Amino acid sequence: YADINTLQSWGLNSVFTEINIRVRDQPFNARAIEHTASQLALWLQQQGHTIGAIRIPPPGEHPHQAIMFGVVSAFLIFSAVAFVLATVLMATMIDGLLAQQIWQIGVMKTVGASARQIAVVYLSCVFILSVLASLLGIPSGIAFGRNLSQGMLVNWMNFNVQSLDIPLGVCAVLIIAGVMVPMAIASVPIIYASRGKIRLALSRSSTGQSSVAASRSGVALFNNRVLSMAARNCLRRRGRLLLVVGLLACAGAMSMASLNTRHAAQLHLVAAANQRHYDLEIQLASRADPKIIMDILRTIPGVIQVEPWNKISAARHRVDGINITTTYPDGGH
Repeated sequence: YADINTLQSWGLNSVFTEINIRVRDQPFNARAIEHTASQLALWLQQQGHTIGAIRIPPPGEHPHQAIMFGVVSAFLIFSAVAFVLATVLMATMIDGLLAQQIWQIGVMKTVGASARQIAVVYLSCVFILSVLASLLGIPSGIAFGRNLSQGMLVNWMNFNVQSLDIPLGVCAVLIIAGVMVPMAIASVPIIYASRGKIRLALSRSSTGQSSVAASRSGVALFNNRVLSMAARNCLRRRGRLLLVVGLLACAGAMSMASLNTRHAAQLHLVAAANQRHYDLEIQLASRADPKIIMDILRTIPGVIQVEPWNKISAARHRVDGINITTTYPDGGH
């Protein structure tokens, strides 16, 4: 962008040749904008002006909106997977803690503790852990998000960030997700353990019929004693087994998705570089014979290949003869 004095110092024409308009009624309706633009073009032609072209980009969309939406969607997906991974990890920790303290729970119930009191004790522990994790995670996440947003907008799209304020609704969602969701996930094994029978809690085999089923499954699956013992140990508490398998599945899915996304991005950059297999692009101000231009360029030392191209703007045919295109000025996106 240059001002009038700079244009005149370069010997260029300082006459304005472009009109940018904003439609008052239905500014985000493409058909309404096209109707208003065509009426304005007809009026300008009646006043003796020549209309070269009318360009109506997608209303209300930035040229890089699709790219940014894809990047933000990838971040949201990874954040959701990480959140699920953290909740499953929390549930696995609580389930392992309850498995170690099942006798203590039986003793507390023996001396008169109710299931509600026991559940409150463990839920309070989960609440404290969730609050501490939120105090560490939410501010660091906000700071990282602000730096990432500012870097993407400034370095990628040359935008100055005017405000990085976060709506109160987003903060409320972060607090609810960081505190209430882990408590909801952990409440399932806590309630189940607090409501268990005292006899089963005080016995060494607190799993009841599941031990017999696990033993039979281990014998049926393996003839080797070591493998049978391992299978019985895994199947003795099937809820914990499902939590561990879910934890490993989420972690593996996140790792594979991140590696695949990184590899796909690298392949995309390689493909984009291969499509631009030239070092210099020259745009002529007026038409010229391609043969003459190619003969001139081939005489320049270091030029090994010349390829002529022609670019013409295309538009849908209209009865009034006005050309209206729906792309951005660079012809892309």
